[in-house]
Amino acid sequence: MSRRQFLRKASALGVASLFGLPEVSRAGPRPEVKKIRLIHFPAICLAPGYLAEELLYAEGFEEVEYVEVTINTTGPFIAAGRVDIWTDAAPSLVNLLDSTNAAVALGGIHSGCYELLAKTGVRT
Repeated sequence: MSRRQFLRKASALGVASLFGLPEVSRAGPRPEVKKIRLIHFPAICLAPGYLAEELLYAEGFEEVEYVEVTINTTGPFIAAGRVDIWTDAAPSLVNLLDSTNAAVALGGIHSGCYELLAKTGVRT
């Protein structure tokens, strides 16, 4: 990028900033629930849940509780109402979602943690 191109783009950016936002940005309402219970299980892939604690306080939660878990599955704790929300791998949720309506799958994670293996003759 030449100096002239840089100055042209920087000037355009400066002028664009004078127009402002079309609508005022506002935070959403504070949560109705003031306490949230999460699982504490020592695994590196669950680290975002532990880092989220301060962000949950910033969102308006007044109490963030971590429930100690000694087994590597979270589904039964969610189904029993011992925790409110947590992360789990899809394969471990299949039986839980089939056997009870006490849990809801909200979104996907761990796409890089699984690998499908097959014998050499299988191509698709």
